Amino acid sequence: MLAEGTIKPAVVQVECHPYFQQKDLKTQLAKNNIALEAWYPLGSADKDLLAEPIFTELASKYNKTIVQIILHWHVQTGNIVIPGSKNPAHIDSNLDIFDFELTAAELAQIAQLDKGKRFFNLPKWMQRIFLLARMNYDKQA
Repeated sequence: MLAEGTIKPAVVQVECHPYFQQKDLKTQLAKNNIALEAWYPLGSADKDLLAEPIFTELASKYNKTIVQIILHWHVQTGNIVIPGSKNPAHIDSNLDIFDFELTAAELAQIAQLDKGKRFFNLPKWMQRIFLLARMNYDKQA
């Protein structure tokens, strides 16, 4: 991206959640002073992710919801997170994440959840479109 573009991005939006933490990418982005915005920050509300015992324990400990724990984890680890909702109660709940801090041990437990598991894979037809667009771009250079 940096080699091809003329303007360095300030933010890169990628799939990122406790099952797909993007650690290597975050390291590279940090070296270039580029922020990571978490897309699918809740893993598409995956039932397995939301049922992880560590989140249940932390929700009880901090008197928060599991979603609030995950959103706070994003913020505390430096990710930009913009959860979508049309429900005013959910929006209020999503904002109520700034009155506690996860400990280093708790962050380490969440770090161990990283499985490199994506929830969204670009459909094959879309991959072909991007490949063709890239090939046409390269021919113009």
